[in-house]
Amino acid sequence: INDAPHKKGHETITLMRVRDLANLVRLVPRKRLGLPKLRELFQKCKMPEESHDWVNEVEKMTVDTPPYKEILEVIAEEQTAQPDTKVTYSSLRSALRRAKNITKTESELRIICEAMTQLAGTGYLFAQPDGVDLNQTPAKIFEVIGAMTRQALNEKEKQK
Repeated sequence: INDAPHKKGHETITLMRVRDLANLVRLVPRKRLGLPKLRELFQKCKMPEESHDWVNEVEKMTVDTPPYKEILEVIAEEQTAQPDTKVTYSSLRSALRRAKNITKTESELRIICEAMTQLAGTGYLFAQPDGVDLNQTPAKIFEVIGAMTRQALNEKEKQK
């Protein structure tokens, strides 16, 4: 693995145990891991032990709880105002700043919306690279996100 020849783009192989991969899949929305953070795994880790340690470090990371409720409310307001178009991250960013005094970058909003989609499911909201759509009320989505988060925490406790 370590001596594998590097070709176009310096491709490498990262070995990972299934339980570590499953844990990582559960952590992605909770820790709001974007592609740059996941890229770090594939650049730094080759062997299963390294991957295991990397996933454990991610699990220990503390992340601030994003303002899910406020973001969902603003998306709903924007969708109501312009029902024929999805809410772009740039318009969401501006609306959040004006209506809720919340400042986030478009990239941060994309990651948060993708995390909410993973937590709640595409039946509730759908985050795309250029914008987001709600399919349910903000209250219902917020309720599902809370339930999924509690379920994930309970599963983690059972594993200990």
